[in-house]
Amino acid sequence: MAKSDRFYFDNFMAAAEYCGQAAAYLQECLTNYDYANIRQMLEKMHTLEHTADGVKHEMTAALARAFVTPMDREDMAQISANIDEVADFIEEVLQRMYVNRITTVMPEAVAFAGMIVECCRMM
Repeated sequence: MAKSDRFYFDNFMAAAEYCGQAAAYLQECLTNYDYANIRQMLEKMHTLEHTADGVKHEMTAALARAFVTPMDREDMAQISANIDEVADFIEEVLQRMYVNRITTVMPEAVAFAGMIVECCRMM
C-alpha cells in the first residue's frame, strides 16, 4: 500500500473507531439510564458524532484533491458516508429518547446496544 493510499485506510479505521466509541457510550447510557441526565448524554454523544463527521470531511477533502485514488473515488466517498451514518444513527437513538421523553429502558434495548457495539467492533 502506497504511503498516500494509507491515508484512506487510516481514515476509514478512524471513522469506524468513532462509531465504536459512540456505540459503547450508547450502551453505557442505556445501562445506567436516568432521564434526568439525558441532556448531558446528548451533549457527549453529539461530540462523538461531530468528531466522526470531521473524519468524513477529511476524506471528502482528500478525494476532491486526489489525482489518483486506490479505489474508485465514488466508492470511497460512499464507504465514508455509510460509516458516518452509523454514528449519526447511534446519536439519533438518544435524541429520540429525549424527544419522546423515555424514562425507562427495557433490558432488550441494553442487549441490542451490546450488539451494536459488537457490529461496530467488526466494522
